[in-house]
Amino acid sequence: LSGYEGFTVGVCYSKCVKWSLPRSKYDKPVDMLVTEKFFRKIKKSSEKRGAFSNERRA
Repeated sequence: LSGYEGFTVGVCYSKCVKWSLPRSKYDKPVDMLVTEKFFRKIKKSSEKRGAFSNERRA
């Protein structure tokens, strides 16, 4: 999956969401994060200000 170029979604419980995590060369950022309480489109590093945008409550 490390070479996958399509849209990616991460799914987890809202209690598990952390604003900052260590990462390694094998980690792949996701395009959207979905929890039982909300979903968020993740900003790319080229976008300005913060990691998350467009929060929507589930």
